[in-house]
Amino acid sequence: MTIAELEHALRREPANRELQLVYADALIERGDPRGELIVIAGDCTTRDQRVRERELRLAVQRELVATATIHLGWDRGCVTRLAFDARDDAAIDRLAALLARPELACLQALDLRLGWPDDATRLLAALPELLAGRGVRWLGLGRRDATVANVAALCETLALTGLAVYGAVELAEVLALPLVDLELDDTELARDRLFAARDLERLVLHGATAFERLGPVLDGDALPALRHLGVMRGTDELNTTLCERVARSPRFARLASIGMSFQRGANTNLWLIEHAAEVAHLALFAAPSYDSWIEAWHDLGHLLESLGRHDEALAELDALVAIADTAAHHADLGHVLLALKRHDEALVASDRAIALDATNQRAWSARACALQELGRMADAVAAWDGGQAAGLADLHAWQNRAYALIRLERYAEALVALDASLALDPANAWAKSQRADIAARNKPSLRTRALGWLKRSRDP
Repeated sequence: MTIAELEHALRREPANRELQLVYADALIERGDPRGELIVIAGDCTTRDQRVRERELRLAVQRELVATATIHLGWDRGCVTRLAFDARDDAAIDRLAALLARPELACLQALDLRLGWPDDATRLLAALPELLAGRGVRWLGLGRRDATVANVAALCETLALTGLAVYGAVELAEVLALPLVDLELDDTELARDRLFAARDLERLVLHGATAFERLGPVLDGDALPALRHLGVMRGTDELNTTLCERVARSPRFARLASIGMSFQRGANTNLWLIEHAAEVAHLALFAAPSYDSWIEAWHDLGHLLESLGRHDEALAELDALVAIADTAAHHADLGHVLLALKRHDEALVASDRAIALDATNQRAWSARACALQELGRMADAVAAWDGGQAAGLADLHAWQNRAYALIRLERYAEALVALDASLALDPANAWAKSQRADIAARNKPSLRTRALGWLKRSRDP
C-alpha cells in the first residue's frame, strides 16, 4: 500500500494499531520523523526515547497549531483528539485544511465547543462532508443553531457513539440523539431511550439538571458500552458529586475516563488527590467552556502533577504552551520535567518562563532545582538569589540554597540560609543537623586548642 492509501485506511480505522505501525514503517522509509514518533511513543522505555518522543511530538504540535487555535490530544504518537476554535469567518476552510493533513489521519474525537460561531448554520451543514470517511465517533458542539433535527442528522450520518452539546439545560436531551429524534420537552422519554442504548461510549452532560436527569445511568445496567463520562460547566459541588457517584457505581472499574471543568484548589481536586489510588485507572479530560478553556487545561495539568501522573501532566502542558506561550505554563512544565528527572529539559522550560517574566517565583525554583540536580551548585545559588529578588523566600528555597552552599563549602553563607529556614520552621530536623555539622566542622581540634593555649601562656 502507498502512504496515501495507508492514510485513507487510517481515516476509516484510526484506532487500528497494526495499521498505525505499518504506516509508521512507510514514513520511516520515506525519512519522515513522524514514523519514528509513532513507533517509540508506543513503547518509551528509556530516558533517551522519552526525550526524543517529546521532541518529535512538539515539532508536529507547533506546525499544526501555527495554522489555527487548537488543542491536541495524543495516543501512542498519533493525534486522536482535536479541540478547534471555529469562531472566525474562515473557520470552515481552516478546519477542512487541518482535517486533510496527514498528521490527523488517526483523529477519533473533534470538539468544537471552545469556539462555536455566532451563526453555526454553515458549519453544521458542512460537518457531514468534512468528516465523511473519517473515524471520528465523538463530537462536541456549541449551542447556537444546534437544533434537534440537525444534531440528530449529524449523529446518524457520522454514526457517533459520543456527543456533547454546549448550551442551555433544555438541550441536555440532545445527548440522546445518536439513538432517536426527540422532542425537547419529552424529558422522561429522552432518559428512557438513552438508558436503553447499547452502543454509546462517551457521554458529556451539561450542568446540574442534566446530571440529575441522566446521571442515574451510573447506578444500573444501562449503556453497557459507556467508557467515558463527564460534566461540562459544572460547579465544584457538581464535579465532586460526579466523582463520588462514579466511585460508588457498579461500572466504576469499567470506566476509562471522567471529565469536568477543572478548577485549581477546588474540593473536587482534593477529593481526587485523596482517592488517587482508587482513580488511578481513570484518564482525566477537561470539559472546557468558551470563557475559560485555556485555564481548564492548565488546571488539569496542575491536578495531574498533584496526583503524581507526571507523564500525563507533561502531555497536557505541552499541548497548552503551543497555544499560550506564557511564563506560568513554562514554569509548570519545568516542575513536571523535574519530577520526571528530565533536568536539561526542565532547565530549558524554566529559562523560557524567566525570559517571559523574571518575577515568576515558580520558574526560579524550577531553574535552581534543575541546576542542583545537574551538579551546577554555583549556578543554583545564583538562581536561588534570582528567586529571592523575585520574592521567593519560603522554607523550600532556604533549605535548597543552604544545601547548594554547603556543597560549595561556603559555610558562613550556608549558616545564614539555615537560620532563615529555622526561623520559618524551628523544629526542622534537617536544618538543625546541618547547622550542627557545620559547627563541628569549624570547631578547633583539641591539639589546635592546646597549642593556642600554650602560645598565649608564653606571650609576655
